[in-house]
Parts: sequence; C-alpha cells; structure tokens
Amino acid sequence: ALVGGFLGGPLGLLLGASVGSNVGAAVGARREVEERLRALGVDADVLKQVSDASRDLDEATESRGYVASAMESAGAFAATLARALARALPRRNQPAKDIPRDALIPTAKPWDAPTFLDDERKRYRGSAHRDHGTIVNPITGEDLDVMDQCVGLHVEARDKKFADAAAFEDALAAFSSQVALGARVFVRRGDRDRAGDVCRVNGDGTYDVKPADEDGRTLRDVPRRDVAGEPLLVVGDPAGGKTTFAKQLLTWTMRSDTHTYLIPVLVRVCDVARQFADSPPAEPLVWAHLRTASPRWRFYEKARDARRLLVLLDGFDEAGALAERFEAEIAEVYASHPLVVTSREMKCLKGPAFARFRRVRVLQLDQAQISQIATKRLGDDARAKTFLAQLKLNAALQRMAKNPLLLSVTLTVFETRGSSSLAGETLNRGLVYAIALDSMLTKLDGVAPDLARRLAREVAWAAHSKGDGAGTRDFGDDLALDAAARCGPGAADAWREIADAAQRGRLPLLAWFTARGDDRYRFAHLTFQEFLTAERVLGDFDDAAADADDVAKRVARLCTRPAGRPSALFERGWWQQVVQMFGDLAGPAKSRHVVKLADAILGEEGAEVDLAGCVGDRNAMTLAALLPEGRDVVRFRAADGGLGEAGCGALVRPGFARACLRRLDLSGNLLDGAATVALCDALTAARCPLEALDLAANRLCVGPGKRPGFETETFHSRKRGGSATSKLYLDYMYAAWVPDLSGVDA
Repeated sequence: ALVGGFLGGPLGLLLGASVGSNVGAAVGARREVEERLRALGVDADVLKQVSDASRDLDEATESRGYVASAMESAGAFAATLARALARALPRRNQPAKDIPRDALIPTAKPWDAPTFLDDERKRYRGSAHRDHGTIVNPITGEDLDVMDQCVGLHVEARDKKFADAAAFEDALAAFSSQVALGARVFVRRGDRDRAGDVCRVNGDGTYDVKPADEDGRTLRDVPRRDVAGEPLLVVGDPAGGKTTFAKQLLTWTMRSDTHTYLIPVLVRVCDVARQFADSPPAEPLVWAHLRTASPRWRFYEKARDARRLLVLLDGFDEAGALAERFEAEIAEVYASHPLVVTSREMKCLKGPAFARFRRVRVLQLDQAQISQIATKRLGDDARAKTFLAQLKLNAALQRMAKNPLLLSVTLTVFETRGSSSLAGETLNRGLVYAIALDSMLTKLDGVAPDLARRLAREVAWAAHSKGDGAGTRDFGDDLALDAAARCGPGAADAWREIADAAQRGRLPLLAWFTARGDDRYRFAHLTFQEFLTAERVLGDFDDAAADADDVAKRVARLCTRPAGRPSALFERGWWQQVVQMFGDLAGPAKSRHVVKLADAILGEEGAEVDLAGCVGDRNAMTLAALLPEGRDVVRFRAADGGLGEAGCGALVRPGFARACLRRLDLSGNLLDGAATVALCDALTAARCPLEALDLAANRLCVGPGKRPGFETETFHSRKRGGSATSKLYLDYMYAAWVPDLSGVDA
C-alpha cells in the first residue's frame, strides 16, 4: 500500500517529469521521496540506494529517445523502494519481509551503449548553443551571437598573437584526439603524472613518450586516454573578454567538425563556491557540482572517464574561501583532463599548481577588429565609417572601444540614437554611459530605476574617493551600505537586490567575486565608476543648498592629492577621466560649474596656468575639459610634456584661444607643421593680443626625421634639473630624456 501511495504520488510525478524532461520537478519529487523515507526511520545507506536508483531514472530519461528505458527504470525504482521499505519496517516493529534479488528488473542503461557519448553529444550541441552561444546586450537585452565578438590572445611563452579562429585552434591543439609528434604531454603513472614529449605516434593509436627527466626510460604504447596535454590558463583584466573567450571556445568546439572528440562543459567557479560555501563535499568540487546541479551528469561522467571532457573553469579568482582547495584540485585532479582556466592576475597563478599550464593573455581589440565588428554590427559601410569617425574625435572613447563589452555598449548607443540624431553632438562618453546605465538599471526587478541610479552614484563616489582620494576598485557590502544610508529609506534593501542581481550575473554593471569568504564587488569597468562619480560631482554642484565654491574645493583636494599641486592631477590618472566626463556632462549649459572646478584646480581665473612637463597627448583631454569657454587665461605654459598633433587637436577647439591670452609657451613638445598651423589659425581667429609665443624645440623646428624611428617618439626634453646625464635640447634626437610614466594611465 505504501509503495502504491508513492507510485500515485511523488513517484508518479517523478515519472511524468522525467519522461517530459522536466528536470526541476523530477529533482523536487526525488527529494520528497527521500524525506518521507527518512521520516520512516530508513537509514542513510538505504536512502543512498533509493537516491541512486532515482537518479539513474533521471539520467535514463534525459533524452526523449529513451522513454522505453524510462519505463523499465521505473519498475526497477519501485522494486528498489519496496526492498528498502522492507528493510526499514522492522525498526517499527513490523515483521521483516526480504525481497529476493531476482525481483529487481534488470535495466538496460543507455550510457553503457558503445555509441552513447557520440549520440548524446549531438543532442548536447543544441543545449550548449542555447546556454553559451549568445551574450546579452546590456542595453537592449537582445541576444548577440558570441562568435561575432572578437577576442585575441597573446601566447606568452612563444610571444605570438592570435585572433579568432587561429586563437581557438591554438587553444585546442593540446586536447585534440591525435597528439602531435613532439608535443609536451603528461602520462599518468601510479599516483602521479610524468611530463614528457611524444617521440613516436604508433599505428594502433598509442604513443611512445620520452620523459622529461634525462634518466627516464621511454614509455611505450601509452593509450590516448592516459595522455594529457598541457592545460591552458587564460588571464586578463576584469570585463576584458575572458568569459567571452571561454564561451566562444565551447561554441567553436561544438560547431567544429574537427573537434568532435571533445565534450566541453563551462563551469563558473563562483557558482561552485556559492553552492558549497557551507558544506564542501568529500569528492572534487567540480565533479560534485556537475553531479548535483546538472541533469547530464552521467554524460559528463562517461566523457570524463574517457578523457574527453573539456572542463572550462571560468573565474578562478572568484573561488573565495574555497580558493586553496580549488588550487589543490586543479593540480591533483583536473589538470590530468583537458582543462582551460580563466582568471584575472593573481599571485598564486605563478605557483606550482599552475606550473604545467600554457599561459595566454586576452588582448584588447585592435583597430582592425573594431572596424570589423562595427561593419558587421551596423551592416552598412557608410554607417560604420561614421561611427569610426566619431571614435576618432575622442581619444578616450577610442581607448574605451578596445574593450569588447564597452564596444558593444558604444555600438548600441550609436544604433539607438542614429547618426542623424548625432548631427549636433559628438558621441562622447557622457552620452554613451548615460544611455547604457538607464537601460541596465531599468531592467532591474524590485528596484526603482531612479533609486538604483542614485545608489550607484553614491557607491561609485564612496569607492573612488576612499582614502582621501586614493580610491579603490574593489569594495564590500559595508561600503555599499554606508553609501545606501545617504540615499534615504529603502536604499539598503535596494542594494541587496542589486547585489543579488550581480551575483546571479543579471547586472552587467557590476562584477562579483569573493575574497577570503567575503562578497566583493567592482564596477565591470573602471569607466563605469568614473562616470557615476562625475554624475555625483555634477549633482553636488546642482544642489541649491550646497555652496559651489566648497564643492569645487573638496573635489580639487581629492584630484590633486597628495601634493596639492595642479600637476598632481595630470601625473596621476585616477581622477582624470572623472574630470573629463564631468566636462562632458556639464556641457555649455553648465559651464559655470566647470569654471568653478578649474579655478579650484588651476588657480583663480586670469592667473598664470603653469603645467610644464606634465601635459602630453595622453592627458590633453583633461586640460581641455578645464578650459571651458568663458574662462580667461592670460599666461599659459605647457612646455616639455610631449604634446603632439593629437594633443594639440584636443586643445585647439572653439573657445580655446582667449581674447586676453598674452603669453603662450608650448616649447619642447612634439608639434609638427600641421599641428602648428591649426594652433595659429585658432589664435588668429580669436584675435589674441599675444606678446610671446614660444614654439622652440618642437618637431617643426627640427625638420625631417633625423634618425629612423624619430617620428614615433612620444617624449623628449631639453636639459632640466641640472642632471649631468641629461642632454641639451639641440641634441635630443640622439639622446632623448624620457620621464617616468608609471601611474599615468589616463
């Protein structure tokens, strides 16, 4: 009667769910069965037998082609359940009724078939493409083909660069079904792996391997399943394309006709860390995760045993409290299988656990890749040219487009606004981020968009100004909750919703990881943090209750730390993008706010601006942002900083030349003829009452290139500081003094 009750209740649900491939319902039903058995006093061993039998049923019915096998497994499950109950009932003063073993119906398990892996791989291809073949556009929410995203690799050991197809083929070379002659491999012998090189490929599919140690004897006739290639370590910056590459590698493997030997599975380390944070299993973490979280465990298990399972461990840096265990298991367990690990730079990546790994770095997009993506995405050469022209107008925006995620955001903004609607405005960072953030935060469930935006601004400001302006990228819940306290009622609950969305991968704005067991966050790209900080600064200026002079002095103190001089802003890159984006957001309508900030940083209006030795092409946009129309400058000096054509183009724009400008010193820079003509045209149009214009020791004074490579030099200098080793400027083309640029990253 009890068995019949189960057949009509949870077991019936289990059967229906399995045949219909409703995995979630099947797991829930199995748990209900186990709970009711546990209530009857059934011991743990019996429960394990029942659980194994029901799991076999799940796996047997995973594919719709095994419905007949599912019904046979249902009979086996019922018989196993009856036997378990018969063993448990005596504990309830019931007479023991032993069920004979021949009462169990033998089940033909599909995973025991010789062609199971190849047959199931064909069905797995569809679900793999559905789960990993697309990435979500953070603005529109639409799915984009992951293979349309360009990712390049730099193989550090060979100092070679690959892009797209060549990068995938190089990554998979060590895992192919046929190992190349001379390839470095690892052969399992006893409890350890022996490194060696393939010295012979035998006709029967086995290999002879010469061990790396000189005294080792050649290992003969080693089967393919005992030969492991060098695993791959992929490092890169946050939001730099590591996960995109992992998804592309999986998709490439499943779509390619030459890598059918491999069965790839993508495992997010943060999911494993979250699942086993409280109760780590006895078995290896990845195997335990696949066994409990995936209905395809039997498929993965068979592929693992055959050394065909390609494990893609994404985000090793997010392992948190389980980092040491993950590191040990990578060396002792997973490295003997085809393995790819992605991570940001960490000290442990240079340790013994990763000694056998090939190491590659995800590269930023180059100009050719940006053009290729833009043309394919926009579908029109003319529109692509317009978009690329917009990038050229803003060097900082062009640098931003080298990141795959941010290029996608920028392209979407361009598509959303259209080239015609951009006729009166350039595509600047302020416009890109304003539209992107509006879209991302609007899609948050349970949080009002205006509250989410206000909270994001406070969190960004708290992170960027932490340590009296030193700032930080990574922050925890404590910093975010302190920021939420300044946003009013409901902000703390809103942060918890935002943090949960980030942890589930549903908010592209934030990246989540764990450090020593604590949740840590960072904005997916530093420019998100910088833009939100600039919005917060503009909001403080717009606040009617705030004193604009006090706001300007507070921001200027943070920007010019620790020296307190204007040059400190240009020598350190942390606040430069904030200043530039603040200028973008303020625009002509609020240029008075920019004037206030410029006065606080550069000195009172009308005074001399002396930025000698610190303004070059890299940071000319920051200076341009601090010289809005309407701010008078009488004496201006930006000598010896490496200002060239690009930097001059950023400065020479409407409003640069002031009607009161009397002295202009741009000596010792890299200005050529074209840049000087543009500068003089601007000065002439403004009718500046110049008394002195110093352009000495620029390229226009040197003439044609004096030695090969002269045109590519970025910095040079005249004699300065009394150093005995520095050269006079007339000799700089032979012995250029190059200043230390460490920390100048904007």
